[in-house]
Amino acid sequence: MARDKKLARRLAGIAFVGAFLGQAQAAEAIFRGLRVLQPGNPNVDLGLAMVHTLAGSPQEGLAVVERAAALGADAGLAAVCAGVMLREAGHRAAANRTLALALAQGNGEPGTGASETIAQDVLRELTTVIRG
Repeated sequence: MARDKKLARRLAGIAFVGAFLGQAQAAEAIFRGLRVLQPGNPNVDLGLAMVHTLAGSPQEGLAVVERAAALGADAGLAAVCAGVMLREAGHRAAANRTLALALAQGNGEPGTGASETIAQDVLRELTTVIRG
């Protein structure tokens, strides 16, 4: 079982590299295969959602993040993914709110200036990575 998890992580890494290199279809195929191998693993869906976003389909990615959240994905990680996708879909204010709330869950009150600044910094870094 541990061997299967290690292989799944390697395949996910390969899929992300492929997605960053413009091979979104191949990356999507890998994550869909991982869904078969690990049904109910929310992290597989989060990976697939990011691949959709890298391929220029953030709305499709958002739908997959919702599925991952229903499967029990880490709420903070799912919120960060959703924030990136909202930003890429052109919903900047919603993205900033989503990221600020995700960050505030662990350290402070929602809507505080510090959380919003951190959320904007995270968003800027992730957007730079996505857009190359």
